Amino acid sequence: MPSRPPSLESFLMVADSMSSFSPPAASCGGSLIGSRESKKRRRRDEAKKLLARSIDPSVQRKADKHAGKDSSFRAVAKEVIIRRLATAL
Repeated sequence: MPSRPPSLESFLMVADSMSSFSPPAASCGGSLIGSRESKKRRRRDEAKKLLARSIDPSVQRKADKHAGKDSSFRAVAKEVIIRRLATAL
């Protein structure tokens, strides 16, 4: 006889019991995880501020990344050649 699938209530009980689970900080690098989380919180807060001003955060990040860069074919080709020459040495 096939076993019965778990009920939604039993799944929710297990999920609730695991919601307070967190690995020990010492075994996972402790401060490294904290700094990652703070960086994520900072980026989330920045995105919320941009959204409040009706600005798409992903478009803004792309614009910030390319701000002040010459993206003409000549400039990009020159950058590629310089990188290849630097790695060849």
